[in-house]
Amino acid sequence: MRTSTVWGKCALGALAVVLGASALPGQVFGAADVSGVLGRSGGGPWRRASWVSPTILAQHRGGYVHAMGLLVEETGRVTLPTASLDAALSSRTFGVFRVTAFGQYARDTTVSAVAASTLNVNGAVSARFGRSGVWLGGGRARGGDAHPTPSLRLLAGAWRMLGGAVVSVAMQDNQQRFMTRQMTARQVTYVDSTYTDTAGWHRYTVDRTVVDTTSIRRLRRWTDIEARVDWSLGRTALGTALSARPSLDSTRAALGGHVDASVQLTPRLAFIAGVGVTPGRYATPLASRFATVGLRVTSVALIRRAPAAPVRPAATAFRAEQVSPDTWRITLRAPGARTVEVSGDFNQWSPVSLRETTPDLWEVTLPLPRGTHRISVRINGDSWDAPPGLPSVEDEFNGKVGLIVIR
Repeated sequence: MRTSTVWGKCALGALAVVLGASALPGQVFGAADVSGVLGRSGGGPWRRASWVSPTILAQHRGGYVHAMGLLVEETGRVTLPTASLDAALSSRTFGVFRVTAFGQYARDTTVSAVAASTLNVNGAVSARFGRSGVWLGGGRARGGDAHPTPSLRLLAGAWRMLGGAVVSVAMQDNQQRFMTRQMTARQVTYVDSTYTDTAGWHRYTVDRTVVDTTSIRRLRRWTDIEARVDWSLGRTALGTALSARPSLDSTRAALGGHVDASVQLTPRLAFIAGVGVTPGRYATPLASRFATVGLRVTSVALIRRAPAAPVRPAATAFRAEQVSPDTWRITLRAPGARTVEVSGDFNQWSPVSLRETTPDLWEVTLPLPRGTHRISVRINGDSWDAPPGLPSVEDEFNGKVGLIVIR
């Protein structure tokens, strides 16, 4: 596929993200990673490249839309090898349960010169129990030009918050029908003849080997497992993952993993670095090793890696302290949060952003007159909810708000 066509699709996707987000009660963030990478495929030579990876993320309380691309420069040649558009939509919580739908469209030319497109559609039901949770779902993927036969998958996983870290284990069971060719050889005996002027017709038998080729659909099934830890402390965020892929036919089993880190230098600038091994696909089993360093120019919400859709940070503690006769300091503890907001009837329900003063501890000072007020909390642009530890009541939007008494 031509680079200009890919750029056109990326531009249309980014425009759809911006226009769609403008009508949603959420937030829009933009970022660009500027990096240099050194890697090699299999036992080949080491190669250097520079890249710029722009991304746009639109979040609202019901989900998100994310568009990104990768612009690579190598030996003076500039290409756009990958581009993707993904979105997730989550329902409101039903007790401890929540339903999430996820879709992704991506094009990739890193495997071959011909662009390979993939379309994934997944759905999952997740349950949260305090600082841990589980999810179970399924999906369907179509490999486009490379593997036009759709594949089915079963998704399952669990996660738990341990201090400032999120530990998760995910399993993906895949099954797909592949078209293979089978060759069969058989011996054929038949009668042939020759004619001469002296002897006339001469008949004789001939044995020959005939090879037939037939197409056969084979069902392949395999399971991918990944364990990861995402940890943050102050201005530093660290993510590490280990994945395992079993052997299939002539393809050997493979292990992959990566470690990446980001250090927030300013509210809109972060240093990023990573190293790891990516297992090859079954069609191209060569693994690739990589190391990367760079700068991320973004709003603060994209400095840290967003957790998986079923892992939703939540406030675990709430405190209100009087600073002056009519001023109160609101403090919330929200492990793993990127943004924290409060609103209430005391300010006509206008969202007010809190500031992270220490790791996972967010504060804001507000004027609160005496009386009973209704107050809500929102983490990472998700749905509004009652602060922990306060009595809650139903609001007019079928949600919950907390009650705080100022004496």
